[in-house]
Amino acid sequence: MISLNNILNRPKTIPTSSNTEKVEEILISESEGEDKYVASAAYLYFVSAAILTLRKNNSEFVTFHARQAFVLLLLAIVAFVFLAGIWRIIFSIGVLAINIYGAYQALNGRKWNIPYLTQIANSIDI
Repeated sequence: MISLNNILNRPKTIPTSSNTEKVEEILISESEGEDKYVASAAYLYFVSAAILTLRKNNSEFVTFHARQAFVLLLLAIVAFVFLAGIWRIIFSIGVLAINIYGAYQALNGRKWNIPYLTQIANSIDI
């Protein structure tokens, strides 16, 4: 029999779905504050390639964001070459939105895994 006392003393749990992906958020310490700005700047077009070559082994956080930004840059170039008309504009706006959000996440010191693109970015060996 369930009593009011059992209900009140039951630990509070939040139901979770087993199908949801866990989002990995790693916060950068305050001593590595410069890395947040460099990782955010990587999302500017063509800056990611320079960061990958110049700051290759300095910070794993910066390298993570620079690789993702580099894959986004390659996607934007391929879309610009092969898409035409309204599809080029729609795709470019989408890539720009992802770049802005990635820069925002980098400024907040978080690693943001872009579905499918992160796997491609991690396979790049520079």
